[in-house]
Amino acid sequence: MFISSKKFSVVLGLGSILAFQLAMSAVVKSAASSSTPQLEPALIEHMSFQGYQIDPTKQSKTQTAFKHSRYPNISVKPRGDGYLLGTWYHANPNATLAERNTCLQAVNRMNALLMASRLYIDDVNDMAFEAYYPGRYNKTSFNDFISQMHNDESILTSGQYVDDLQKCFN
Repeated sequence: MFISSKKFSVVLGLGSILAFQLAMSAVVKSAASSSTPQLEPALIEHMSFQGYQIDPTKQSKTQTAFKHSRYPNISVKPRGDGYLLGTWYHANPNATLAERNTCLQAVNRMNALLMASRLYIDDVNDMAFEAYYPGRYNKTSFNDFISQMHNDESILTSGQYVDDLQKCFN
């Protein structure tokens, strides 16, 4: 059996093929049985250093949830070659159409101010605050990224648009 990719080429004999198939079977079973996505241990350690704790009540197969005493709770999920970090704010079902319009305008104005993050309102009127960290974890760049994300969160949580947003989101 010949396995080739841009990174490596291997020729396997019959015994190696069986060992390879068993190993791949174990990897697939392990990945399928895992209840949380695989984050780099150094990234989890860095989140802990930043004061975040894994929230076991909010885990899923696609994301790891973290809680913090001062910052909004965030979820981290592997995406492409990096990580998508985000927070969701649920829609206020009692918001009027005029209030929703004010919220849309506030979200658009805030997006112009955000440096590392973005805001959007989904199809059920919940608001997402997301930031994408490209590539593998790197201590210095991830620290800069988290710092900028916290700066962006301050626009959302204590800026001039807070009153408008509180009419639409919990």
